[in-house]
Amino acid sequence: MRIKKGYVEITDEIIEQIQSHIDRTGIGPQAALKGRTLEKRQGLTSGIIYQWLNGRNKTGRKSHIELALKLWIKIPTKNS
Repeated sequence: MRIKKGYVEITDEIIEQIQSHIDRTGIGPQAALKGRTLEKRQGLTSGIIYQWLNGRNKTGRKSHIELALKLWIKIPTKNS
């Protein structure tokens, strides 16, 4: 598979990292992006993240993946 410059393959590891943050926080992509103008201005949308998670998109912008992971790192763990 040929990957465009600035893009990376969406590996199982990336999907697992994002899904583990969703499970840890109880917050999905749409809620995580709510009010996040910086990320939205850079083109990251909940639809892009959902497409990574469901396997529809096999590549993504490296900057989008980094932004997505940073979103959830800042969110506290949900109460059990």
